[in-house]
Amino acid sequence: MDVSPADITDAMRDHPFFGGVSTEERERLIDLGQARTAASGTILFQRGDAYRGFYLLVEGGVHVYRLSPEGRMLVLHVIRPGESFAEVPLFETDAGDTYPATAETLTDSALFFFPADAFLSFVDAHPRSALHMLGQMAGRLRSAVRQLDAVSL
Repeated sequence: MDVSPADITDAMRDHPFFGGVSTEERERLIDLGQARTAASGTILFQRGDAYRGFYLLVEGGVHVYRLSPEGRMLVLHVIRPGESFAEVPLFETDAGDTYPATAETLTDSALFFFPADAFLSFVDAHPRSALHMLGQMAGRLRSAVRQLDAVSL
């Protein structure tokens, strides 16, 4: 399973997080990142690992979860092609040095990895794109709160 530049471009173009990014800026981001493949059952990162960056799933499936001290798994999110994950620690100033959950591939997967340092340099140079990205993250947070309300209330 290979990840082509066209696959990455398509996934980014269709992703709300990158919707405010121009074609030229998208090409710069692709130059900063790394295409990766992972077999089913691969741990991409574990809770408490040093934060290195975030992912865009191009093909396959990933679940993000936490384990209780008793070993019970709480699945926080199932990632489908075209979705990104692990962006939140990128913008956290106090707890952003580690991943807050574990991510594991559910099937053979093709991913695009955005290293944190390179991405933050891009954000510094393109503040309008950053504002759009933060707006999208705020929308995801609001959606998560609605889901929590529906489950718990």
